[in-house]
Amino acid sequence: MFRLERFLHVNADRSYLLLTLALTVFAVAPLAYPGYMQVHSGFVPVYNLADLAAHGPDIHWTPDVAIKFDPLRGDGLLPYYLALPVLWLGGTPQSGVKLVFGLGLTLGALGMYLWWRPTFGPIGAMLTALVYTYLPCRIAAVYVRGAWGEALYLGWLPLALGLALSPPRGRWFLRAGLIALFWALLGLSQPGLGVWAVVLLIAWQLLRKRAPLRPKVLTTLVAMGGMLAAVILSLAAAGWELPASPISFEEHFLYLAQLFSPYWGFGASRPGWQDGLALGFGFTALGLALLTLLLSLRYGQATRAESGDVPSRQSGWLWAALRPPLISALALTCLLFSPTAIVWRLLGLQHLVTYPWQILGLIGLCLSAVAGAAPRLDRRLQALPVQASLILITLLPGYGWLEPRFTRFEPGVGPLAAWNDYQAMLLDYELRVAIPPHTAGLSQTTLGWLPIADYGPPQPGDTLRVVLTWQITRPFERDLKLFVHVLDASDQVIAQADPLAGAGAGPEGSDYLTGQWDPGRLIVTEVTVAIPQDAPGPPHRLAIGLYDGETLERLPVVGHPEGQALLKVKSGQAN
Repeated sequence: MFRLERFLHVNADRSYLLLTLALTVFAVAPLAYPGYMQVHSGFVPVYNLADLAAHGPDIHWTPDVAIKFDPLRGDGLLPYYLALPVLWLGGTPQSGVKLVFGLGLTLGALGMYLWWRPTFGPIGAMLTALVYTYLPCRIAAVYVRGAWGEALYLGWLPLALGLALSPPRGRWFLRAGLIALFWALLGLSQPGLGVWAVVLLIAWQLLRKRAPLRPKVLTTLVAMGGMLAAVILSLAAAGWELPASPISFEEHFLYLAQLFSPYWGFGASRPGWQDGLALGFGFTALGLALLTLLLSLRYGQATRAESGDVPSRQSGWLWAALRPPLISALALTCLLFSPTAIVWRLLGLQHLVTYPWQILGLIGLCLSAVAGAAPRLDRRLQALPVQASLILITLLPGYGWLEPRFTRFEPGVGPLAAWNDYQAMLLDYELRVAIPPHTAGLSQTTLGWLPIADYGPPQPGDTLRVVLTWQITRPFERDLKLFVHVLDASDQVIAQADPLAGAGAGPEGSDYLTGQWDPGRLIVTEVTVAIPQDAPGPPHRLAIGLYDGETLERLPVVGHPEGQALLKVKSGQAN
């Protein structure tokens, strides 16, 4: 009988683990779509990965496309090196980046299940893993923000924390080596948030009153050592420099209503309560956590066990296990609001993250741990129909979020031009020449447009249409103007146009000016330039730039100190 029970127990555990991973597929499946997501990071990870593949595995390599490599706040180096073998095997940089996104989502589910299986049992561990997988902040990190370092970090986090907080088993040196390795990997995924994970670990250890002191101290020191090694490697790769953040940190504290809002958006994070991002806890995580608290209070006050329920002494033991994540979640939540700005400044915590709401991932992990305890507190929640209902409650609220904005655009190996430290990138352009209707034998009065590849070099008197494809990585605070200059062979301006960038680029010809552009979204603008009859003939070049219409100050162009990008007219290739 004992062997039969053990056999059933092992197989049930395996079944729930497989079910957990199977239900995670819904979160990973959109990554299998062709093309790449229009996320806030844009094609920057793709370009950087292609650059790493061109240089080969170089320990001195750091991302080149985007603002200067930030060894704490930016994506770590580990995602790039994990994706590199995909390119060696003939894959594209896009597929390598998407593979790392999928790895982060899968590791998070696996880590939460393995961590909480001994405490909650297979049903509770499955629920914990699914709640964590479908947190709004985790889905947004992948399909809205494209923060692949943070997505991988949130995948490693349960494995690293669970290993450091698990009871000592087996050989100490082997366990210590694994702890150091997992925490180093965590730090190399996203160094700043990795340091935050150490803070959470220390708080968790202090709140675990029943655990022996010596193992807690030793495992915490080993984890800190692994994280320190990761931070040192990142700082060394960056030349021991920490660039200033382009984002005003204290303008992005949250309002209480945002944490409970069902809003889901693809816009950028902007100061104020009307943020373009979803920054809530999520209905499932918050609802199941509250259910766990109500059950804990009920059974903690019971004087005897009721039929089918957990005895009060077991509830007390489980409450001791839930105290660390619950108190940690409350403390971290307080740090999301502006009155705690002085705490951030005094401790220097604002140097670890770009936005204060990035710690939502840590809060979500704590809430997920609390949420998964409900079936352990009340056995009625372990019935199969109730299990199915809990799974649906977990998956359905987040199912609508799994519709990312994809594009089949092929990004190439890099942008044609970039402005203001890659805040704006010119990805592609197309040139067309106006053809009068009578030339084509047509009776209508509207002009036709012929691609320059078919028409040939534009001549004096022609009207040229320049179609530009843009992508930004950080929102603009104001509407900028665009200049398009046609240059002759001696680089003299022979024709020009200076419209507001994005004028007429919205639906049905409405304006979609730069102050409205969402990071990561592909934006196509058109500019018409008439070449005078007395202008010199080909060859011609285009000079393109962005500038402030009030101050006339040009945005700097990467690699072009004069603030303009030069493009060839006949071939469509950048100089």
